[in-house]
Amino acid sequence: VSEFGRWNKAYDVRGRDIVVDIDVNIPEVDEVPIMKVGFADDLQPYNTALYNDDSRYGEILTIAQSSATSWNGDGSAYTLPLTTDHAENSPLSPKEAKDFAEELVSLYKSQIDHIEIQFQGQVTWSRKYQRIKQDSEYVGIDLEKPVTDMGCYEIKYHQLFHGIPYIVGGYYAINAKGDDHQRPLGIIEALIASKEDYLLDFFPAQEIGVCLDDVPLAPFSDVITAFEEWINAGLIRDAYELRFGYMIYDDPNDFAKTFFLLPVWELRGVIMQDAMQETPDFSNDILLCNQRLKAMSVVVDAQSGELLDPFHNKNSDRQLVKHIITWNEVN
Repeated sequence: VSEFGRWNKAYDVRGRDIVVDIDVNIPEVDEVPIMKVGFADDLQPYNTALYNDDSRYGEILTIAQSSATSWNGDGSAYTLPLTTDHAENSPLSPKEAKDFAEELVSLYKSQIDHIEIQFQGQVTWSRKYQRIKQDSEYVGIDLEKPVTDMGCYEIKYHQLFHGIPYIVGGYYAINAKGDDHQRPLGIIEALIASKEDYLLDFFPAQEIGVCLDDVPLAPFSDVITAFEEWINAGLIRDAYELRFGYMIYDDPNDFAKTFFLLPVWELRGVIMQDAMQETPDFSNDILLCNQRLKAMSVVVDAQSGELLDPFHNKNSDRQLVKHIITWNEVN
């Protein structure tokens, strides 16, 4: 692997051929600051509940899969070709939906000081029903019924801090013992069928202050080694994207109120909890597309080079900040 270049390597793991061929996505910054963040208070809601459980789309969205899903992402390896699919019966084109999402997001951005976001990608969801899961999940839905409802577009954004994307929210808190508090996850996404039927999720983090202007990072070779240990253990079966960004940690001195953003490397792909599990069959194009959009991830601490195991480490304090390495410690 060239330093911050492309990861291209083949692995023979327990009779499986695993080929990793992905770009390494990093922001163009000279420093990696450590900062505290909190919740963005007093946001005034703007017409966000039109696309709700009472609409004629709400139930279908939760159980129907798309037969025409496409993805226009940020150039990373897991993304699918540019979305040109028109959402069925929607009055909006993909571009018009994205422009409308920008309008909605701008209304909220104006209420927060110094918020910066970056377009991540856009999905077109179809209303064509596919039996790609067990029939029991489609109880009450007529799969043969002609499509008459509108499709919709899903538009996603990253929140940026000092040019670095906030990419991992509650990853390391999932399944931790006793973890039941909220965190500002930096979620900014819109689900749009029309200008009358849509949902905007806007849950940003608010920067409180910079604690350290810059911190040292582990050698990139250590990061790859950490991921390779999981590949060779049979836990990573495919890789879609490797990216650098921030993950949120709890502040032990101001628990559930303020938080730290610390640098991590996130690998998205086919991640297994048990090496004995069979790799899912993604031969169906719809399944493959949904897998790539909703792929699991595994994270390496960008300072220590340690892989943060969310499956086997159930310690209740694993999301707490323990130690931040400074330049004084390595010089």
